[in-house]
Amino acid sequence: MYALADANLRILEHSSNLFLESRSPLVGNTLFTIAPELEHIPEILQRLLDGSLKHWESETITRSTREQQNYDLRINLLALDTPGQVLLLYWVFPITHPHQHSPLVPRAQVLHELSTPMTYLRGYLEMLMDEDIGALNGRQQEMLRILQHSVNLLLQFTDQLREPELAPAA
Repeated sequence: MYALADANLRILEHSSNLFLESRSPLVGNTLFTIAPELEHIPEILQRLLDGSLKHWESETITRSTREQQNYDLRINLLALDTPGQVLLLYWVFPITHPHQHSPLVPRAQVLHELSTPMTYLRGYLEMLMDEDIGALNGRQQEMLRILQHSVNLLLQFTDQLREPELAPAA
């Protein structure tokens, strides 16, 4: 799941809020709505926004829903090439037993799982946008542009995570 935020950390777009307690829309709210833990790292957020830091990854965060269902949350923040924008990626892993934590997914597997379907999506989107399959009306073109933007953001993220200097510290 992802959220794109501006320089004020206000959410511009997001993929889903299924695990959040609140079912209200996230657009216009801050990233703290998704991850209140981010309020404790203002220096890191500022460095991401000014571009002096490209990537930040959280430790595993364990949370509980109102129904007492536990889950682990993993957060990645990425500074984008667009100044003053931050991409928040978050993974949710259900915990089936209170003492059993989900294993961390290796970085290579996450990159593969993100980039493979995004590559297919990008190809099909290009075919649709080029109207190879048929003519599109204005509304359809706009919807495809939004989808194309989201796919490109995720592909940009996976490309930047492949860079050696962004590898997690030991």
